[in-house]
Amino acid sequence: NQARAFQQLAGMVYPDHIFTGWPQFLTGRSNQKMENQIFVIVLMAITILTVAAFASLGLKKLNFPDTIGLVIIGLVAGGLAWGFEGAGIVRGLELSPEIILYLILPCLIFDAAINIDVRLLVKNLVPILLLAALGLVISAAVVGFGLSWLTFLPLGGALLFGALISATDPVAVIALFKDIGAPRRLVTLIDGESVFNDATAIVLFTIIFSAISSGGGNLGEANIVSGIFQFILVLTGGLLVGGVVGLTGSFVFQLDKANLVLQKVLSLIVAYGSFLIADHFFHVSGVMASLAAGLVVRYRAEVAVKLHNIDNIEQAWGFFSFVANSFVFIMLGLTEVHLILYKGNILDSLGVILISIPLVLIARAFCIWPIIPIYNLFRKKAGRESIPFSYQAILLWGGLRGAVPVALVLAIPQDFPYRDTILHVTMANILFTLLVQGTTIKWLMDRLGIKPDVSEFDDRKVVETRFGFPTSGLAGLVMGRIHEAFDSEGFLIREKEDSAGSSLLLRKGSQIIGMDLDGKTLVMTSEAREIDYINMVMQETLVDLKATVASIQDVVGPENPVPTLRAPLANGNPVSSFNVLGFMRLARIKVPLVAKSKEAALTELLSVLAADGGVDQPEQAMADLLEREASMNTGLGRGLAIPHAKTLAVETETIAMGLVPDGVDYGAPDGKPVRFMVLMLSPKNDPGPHLQILSSVVRILNSDGIQQALFAAKNSEEIFRIVRL
Repeated sequence: NQARAFQQLAGMVYPDHIFTGWPQFLTGRSNQKMENQIFVIVLMAITILTVAAFASLGLKKLNFPDTIGLVIIGLVAGGLAWGFEGAGIVRGLELSPEIILYLILPCLIFDAAINIDVRLLVKNLVPILLLAALGLVISAAVVGFGLSWLTFLPLGGALLFGALISATDPVAVIALFKDIGAPRRLVTLIDGESVFNDATAIVLFTIIFSAISSGGGNLGEANIVSGIFQFILVLTGGLLVGGVVGLTGSFVFQLDKANLVLQKVLSLIVAYGSFLIADHFFHVSGVMASLAAGLVVRYRAEVAVKLHNIDNIEQAWGFFSFVANSFVFIMLGLTEVHLILYKGNILDSLGVILISIPLVLIARAFCIWPIIPIYNLFRKKAGRESIPFSYQAILLWGGLRGAVPVALVLAIPQDFPYRDTILHVTMANILFTLLVQGTTIKWLMDRLGIKPDVSEFDDRKVVETRFGFPTSGLAGLVMGRIHEAFDSEGFLIREKEDSAGSSLLLRKGSQIIGMDLDGKTLVMTSEAREIDYINMVMQETLVDLKATVASIQDVVGPENPVPTLRAPLANGNPVSSFNVLGFMRLARIKVPLVAKSKEAALTELLSVLAADGGVDQPEQAMADLLEREASMNTGLGRGLAIPHAKTLAVETETIAMGLVPDGVDYGAPDGKPVRFMVLMLSPKNDPGPHLQILSSVVRILNSDGIQQALFAAKNSEEIFRIVRL
């Protein structure tokens, strides 16, 4: 059985004369013959990658999509091969259902999942699922009934074609829209639909084929009804299996968070393992399993792997995706030439082809325009953003077909009625979507006024906080130190492609902060709720630089102290505060603190937390606090300080407050002693809401009225009442 399986797989990809006697090779062929066969396999793989690499360089210079260019190269190579006697190897190259489903799809689906914007996916999940499920069924029905009415194809065969051709193929769509740089929301809609309806199409195709087979060539109504339940079971089962595999893999990642090589290998295991387990053992959707596994791995990446490894893992999957796309699109061109020339007479199917192409476009329109306008109606009633008409037009014209329809049509048995006609019609539609729609989609986007996102913040409302410095060198130095500060807080930091080195993007979960160096000005872009935290980081950075850089005296010298940094809120509107009281108790406020030094004050506040059960290991917490203070002073000036650290000594965010009547020397930027301290401890490996808490504390303490009231407070009850108000 193993020999037969290998022979079948090899025969689908390589020339018959090379693999003559393949089973004997597996069961005892000579080492020399084995070496020759492996040599041919490696040679063809390297040749395809070489062509893809040089083609990618040339196509980018021509501003032509890589994916479409590789298909054209495959078509040209396949066409030329038939005129040369020595081109038998090229003539034998052909895609197979097994290669597409078990080698290509898991890679591309997992890569799409770990790179997809989960926030946008969740936000647009309803229209994506409507298009992927209801829309695909509508499209398949329009194509099937239309072809059976207008051509000689029977209803069963026409519906089978409708099912396999109605899904926008993720292999083609995801790669193309990466190339042309579409807006993130549009990319999320198209990527999400293509990934989900890929699984939907496979399931629907299987249900229709089973119904036809059991009905003797006609559709059996009972099988269609039972198929609906199978449809739901297969999709939800795939999500469940993929979620479990992805969650298990992410926990294994945590066993050695710094081992990048192991994490890359494990991610590969999760991608393919989820697909194989779901498809082979549980008989549910492998595509949905790979998708769910990728989403789970990406969601838990910030706690499961070392920070810097996240970007490296994504780059590794970018490499895997390039290799997969290179093979699938070149071989797609070769396969289509082979099928057109050798699978029956294409002229017999010409009439069906000419009818099917506009019919498939009409079916795609029926898939989009009844669904999206109704969805928009509900969105408008709820006062939310709708999907614009321009995006709907791109959803129609950008519905490319690629490798998945090839896999499904090749899976139709040889003795199936009208199989050759369905093959030719499928290939013609794939070529039309790739060579006509794929090459004009960028032109259509330009005509509709759709441009790539100019901001990484998408539709979020953001404000800019600008910090000016006396020299550009000092501004660059501050930018570098703030880079380190955010890095230590668990932000994933990337250089923007447009101006590497002077423009950075900081991400952590749903938080995004932009950092741009404009001459002597450092511009921080964020949502309004992050402003206070940014100001605090800037103050800590300047205090830290004061001790090491002489030129910093121009900014923080005694004769020109740093004022409390504030930035105007968006449109002058106040920003909602985080509920600090949920993390504070009256028993954790002490008035007065009797400490005479910074370290003694920290020790006293830690003892307050320990007495109230807020910290299990005061010694460990103290060590982490001192380590944090050594790298970055947390005195804000104006008599205030917010020492904070991440530690294993606590299980949740914990706050203590204290008032030192005479003040302690804290090295604050204005040189004044600190009188009011807010100590905050966060769990070491829990992202938690500590940034929001810090921002809210800064906002409260920066109010002049509250400061005066706090410093005049006589006891803990007064402080608690003041903060509550």
